[in-house]
Amino acid sequence: MAVNNNGWPVESSKGRANGHISSRSPRHKRQNSRSATRLLSITARLLVWYSVITALFRCPSSLADLRDDSPKVCKPYLTAQSYATPYLEPYYNTYAAPYVAAARPYFDNFENQVYTPALSFGKHSYKKYGAHRVRLAREYSQDGWEKTLKPQFDATRMEAKRIYDSSLAPHISKASAVAKPYYTASRDTLSHTYNNNLYPTYFTSRLYIEKAYTVGHKIAVDTGLPYAQDTWDSAVVLVERSLWPKLRVLYGENVEPQLFRIGERLGRYRDGKKLKTAVEEINR
Repeated sequence: MAVNNNGWPVESSKGRANGHISSRSPRHKRQNSRSATRLLSITARLLVWYSVITALFRCPSSLADLRDDSPKVCKPYLTAQSYATPYLEPYYNTYAAPYVAAARPYFDNFENQVYTPALSFGKHSYKKYGAHRVRLAREYSQDGWEKTLKPQFDATRMEAKRIYDSSLAPHISKASAVAKPYYTASRDTLSHTYNNNLYPTYFTSRLYIEKAYTVGHKIAVDTGLPYAQDTWDSAVVLVERSLWPKLRVLYGENVEPQLFRIGERLGRYRDGKKLKTAVEEINR
């Protein structure tokens, strides 16, 4: 055990944090981490549902109809919609549009009777009761910053600048002077490589890639999809008109009689076994 200058024993601080016993256990840390994760998950889900509902029911039908009071999510939603509409509109009209049309009257009633009045009441209450207090709190915090914190911050910044100028600045200047020629040569080499090699190659290959994409898209849409659909229709017709009737005939002529005979034999076997058991009981 260690002893101080007065002869008193000194307790070891091992297993302590800053000389104090830590009262936080790993279980508490895990619980806090799970609570934060759960809160983040709930917040993300609410934001996703708000964005989806707003985009479906509160946004206009096109970018030209956007107003200053439109929700912020409408502009990126309509921009993405303008690009994706040719590909997704058939699926939307088939699967989602009937449900959206059925739910729109309920949402319109909710917006007109609940959401809009609640929002107006909140804005009115804030302007009447909260705006003044918020302004006073802002002025009080600004006054406290100007009188108390800003002078200390400026003094600390000036002291840090003085230490930097007297200690670090000369070494940084020397290092910059030594490294500047290498930096300039590397920059010029990279610029030359990009301008003379990379960019011309990218520009040339981009034209071929765009052309290949256009041709591939046209082949897939105009040729591949129709042939695939015709092949599928032909396969369905072949199965329904040729294979399935033959399978039914084979099953009715061969499999079903055998199953019926097996069922009869099993029934006779069970009846015989029951009769034998009854005779044995009578003989006893």
